[in-house]
Amino acid sequence: GIGKTRLALQVAADLIDYFVDGVHFVPLAPIRDPSLIGATVARVLGLKEPAGLSVQAGLQAYLRDKQLLLVLDNFEQILSAAPLVGMLVAECRQLKILVTSRAVLHLYGEQEFPVPPLTLPDARRLALLEKDPVLAQAEYAAIELFCQRARTVKPDFALTPANVADVAELCTGLDGLPLAIELAAARLKLFSPAALLARLQERLALLAGGSLDLPERQRTLRDEIAWSYNLLASGEQLLFRRLAVFVGGFTLETAHAVTNVERDLGVDFLDGITTLLEQNLLHLQPQADGEARLGMLETIRLFGLELLSASDEWERIHGRHADYLLDFAEANEPNLLGPQRDDALAQLEAEIDNLRAALGWNASAAARADAGLRLAGALAWFGHFGNHVREVLDWLQAALEYSSDSTAARAKALWGLGMMSMVLGEFSRARGVLEESVSIWRAIGSQYGLATALRELCAVLFCQRETAAAQHFGEESIRLWRALGSRWDLALALDNLGGTLVAAGNFADARVLYAEEIELFRTLNDGWGLGSAFSGLGYAAGQAGELATARTFLAQALALRRSFADKWNIAETLVLQGETHLRLGEVDTARIFLTESLILLQEIGDKGGIALVVHLLGMLSKAHGASGRATQLLASAALLRGQTGGAAFHCLTRAEDYEPPIAALRNVLGEDTFSVHWAMGQTLSVEQIIAYAIAEPTTATEKWPPDAYVQGIPPTRDSAPGLTAREVEVLRLMTSGVTYAQIAEELVVSGRTVNAHVTSIFSKLGVHTRAAATRYAIDHHMV
Repeated sequence: GIGKTRLALQVAADLIDYFVDGVHFVPLAPIRDPSLIGATVARVLGLKEPAGLSVQAGLQAYLRDKQLLLVLDNFEQILSAAPLVGMLVAECRQLKILVTSRAVLHLYGEQEFPVPPLTLPDARRLALLEKDPVLAQAEYAAIELFCQRARTVKPDFALTPANVADVAELCTGLDGLPLAIELAAARLKLFSPAALLARLQERLALLAGGSLDLPERQRTLRDEIAWSYNLLASGEQLLFRRLAVFVGGFTLETAHAVTNVERDLGVDFLDGITTLLEQNLLHLQPQADGEARLGMLETIRLFGLELLSASDEWERIHGRHADYLLDFAEANEPNLLGPQRDDALAQLEAEIDNLRAALGWNASAAARADAGLRLAGALAWFGHFGNHVREVLDWLQAALEYSSDSTAARAKALWGLGMMSMVLGEFSRARGVLEESVSIWRAIGSQYGLATALRELCAVLFCQRETAAAQHFGEESIRLWRALGSRWDLALALDNLGGTLVAAGNFADARVLYAEEIELFRTLNDGWGLGSAFSGLGYAAGQAGELATARTFLAQALALRRSFADKWNIAETLVLQGETHLRLGEVDTARIFLTESLILLQEIGDKGGIALVVHLLGMLSKAHGASGRATQLLASAALLRGQTGGAAFHCLTRAEDYEPPIAALRNVLGEDTFSVHWAMGQTLSVEQIIAYAIAEPTTATEKWPPDAYVQGIPPTRDSAPGLTAREVEVLRLMTSGVTYAQIAEELVVSGRTVNAHVTSIFSKLGVHTRAAATRYAIDHHMV
């Protein structure tokens, strides 16, 4: 309650123009598990769950060259995560991190800035203030804050010679703590400043012998919250205690279901909520849809939890909370599989912290093992569509450890774990758990569960290039879905089997499946599904050598997929487009698509996908006669492929396509020269590989001469929109992946000068980030 968050927000606002890659605020108050900080920061930055990379490595890769400010708010409950902060600062030289915390992080280079209480008058000034109330408000921030908050509940409130001393003493008694002052000011609806002061003095005297092992500041705030709590009627106190079970806020519907399902509050529910709002024990959380959502300041919530734990309701209320979240997740799960997807995702995302708490509660008792499995399983599609893949995978793994019984809940959790593992490229684990899921579903006799697991097993076997087995399970899944009559599930099964048939060379039957898939998704009005179907048709046409047709289908797929902002699926279609245009000889366009896909895959952390695109960019360099560059890129791609299970999406490049161009380059360059370039490509980090792949050739011998693969011409460059020659030079260096410090060194200028150029470039291009500037430059052939 000292005002750390508000101060940090103001600092961030004041500094926003100094960080070319932006300022990002990361609220950590709801987080209790230190291992979640990386995923939380990644989500604020817009990064998807990394495949093949740890969250830490993904963050490090993304932030390495960013001139960016991270504000990590409320860190004290996850202090063991401090090493991640230290690593990011050490490895990302232009990154700055501002942390608000009740405890220091104990990191090398940490600069502590204690936030003092608001300024207060001393006793010698009180007489002067009584003569000049305006001076009191102007000179002392604590009094100014009290007056501001007082006017929000009592618009005619004003400091007068009669009340200024009471207000000053009240603020002093609250130690100048902003939260305590705001809570006190909110009581002016009921009490005068003098009455507040009298009650405050009574409470402080009563609690003077409180726990000495708590920091003095926390004792004062605890006293203030307890005093506010004691002003409530008994029914309002009961409601307050029960509401403390919610993490990250709640809706009125949710709160009623958990706190008043038996109508035993002894007070009208809405009246009680209104009182808690007026007393500032609750606050409204702004929502885009206008629905009322409320929450507690974390310190207040923890106080409520202490009271709840001291009552006989601790287990009962937590059980209600977990049961409600289970019902909520299971009710929303079907809505994820159709046109209501966005609304369902938004509802689940709003309750992510409550879902985490419910999962934790389920894990605390053996009696809740089945509920834990059900909740984790119900969130599998949320993990997939909502970019929580790694976290949901962890939930599923943990839940599966609680029970080994062959139940439907376990079978579904195994299916979810298999789907999450496949998305992350962990194909062996995915196959193992899906095979177990299939076995349980067969034993139970659940056709729906069996069809779901078989469909996912088909997809995993496709990724492992076992097309015969994939086809067998895919066909069985489709037979089951036809009998069950679930159109969305059938459409997705058709998509999986269609890709398998394409890989097997059965293009005609694959197209029949894709056509039926399109009809189903159109009937369901599901644009996400249509994007998958058109991408599949493009994949089929490309593999059949019908490149112009493939290009048309893929353009339709990309338009649909962009509308859903699904980075992984967008990247898949971009890769297919890049391959198609490359085979058509449209090398400029191919480079644009492949470069954009590489940027997205880097943000996601899909190392298997990165390996594929780097290989394709190597083929593009080979097509232009840049043999040394091509060799380095193919070597880097081979390095990355060896570290992953491969790309988990459709592509025209087959496993047998990798070796022939390598052999051809060895013949062109000769063994010695080839070996030098190959060794160079094998020694680069992922970040260096991506930077090199995006950059254009720089030597005269590698400029774009045609060869037998493509008869191309040098790409035309669009004129820069008002950029100076030096700004164009800076932009081209930016797109090459080098740091701003390296740009300054290359151009022999100061870092401040580079920052000025970057700011000007962003303004002229109408962008706000380095990635967007790079995308613009590539799209307009400026590099």
